[in-house]
Amino acid sequence: MSTPPKRIDQWGRSGTGRAVLTGYVLGAALGVGIGLAWYSPSLFDLGLFLAALSIYHFWEYNYVAIYRPNELSWTAFLLDQSPAFQMAMLASFIEYFIEWFFFPSLKGHSWITALGFVGVIIGQVMRTLAMATAGHNFNHMIAEEKEDDHVLVDYGVYSIFRHPSYFGWFVWSIAGQLVLCNPICAVGYTVVSWKFFSERIPYEEYQLKQIFGDKYKDYARRVPSGIPFVK
Repeated sequence: MSTPPKRIDQWGRSGTGRAVLTGYVLGAALGVGIGLAWYSPSLFDLGLFLAALSIYHFWEYNYVAIYRPNELSWTAFLLDQSPAFQMAMLASFIEYFIEWFFFPSLKGHSWITALGFVGVIIGQVMRTLAMATAGHNFNHMIAEEKEDDHVLVDYGVYSIFRHPSYFGWFVWSIAGQLVLCNPICAVGYTVVSWKFFSERIPYEEYQLKQIFGDKYKDYARRVPSGIPFVK
């Protein structure tokens, strides 16, 4: 008697059903964002942010689908990358709606929103280029062991910054709060993002030096990290 195939939980973290539903939700958020930006002057800034946020999560998933398909799962959307990330996103929406309702004079500053949106574009483009340039060498998780086809990427945007994807997210996260005209979260995101990268980069580079040795040490001497005041 043959053994029945193992049933896959389609709604678990690795399930296709969960990924498809998330894609629909992000697509809807993108559509709502574009609609608000186009038709609602009072929620124009929120619309831009929703659209940009949806595109960010779409690309994170698509990167894994293209370059690391064997690792593809719902987690590639990075919607649950950490409790701190989820709390930060929640805080940004709470601040936005409190200020929009009780302190409307803090919102609607088109020049701040425009400046922030330019920053979001720069951040997204830099992160996208970093991931596309590195290809399968890029990983959402810090590599602690060298894979057989893992090589040191030091060309393209990696000749400008050692961590162009971190630079992109650092700029994106702060600029997104400027889009929303969120003064409290703009400061908070700057401090928290910098602290996160100031701790992550030294650990990651320790691992990279173990993997690539003097080649990475020479690269690190020549090229800045991409995060201010982080060597």
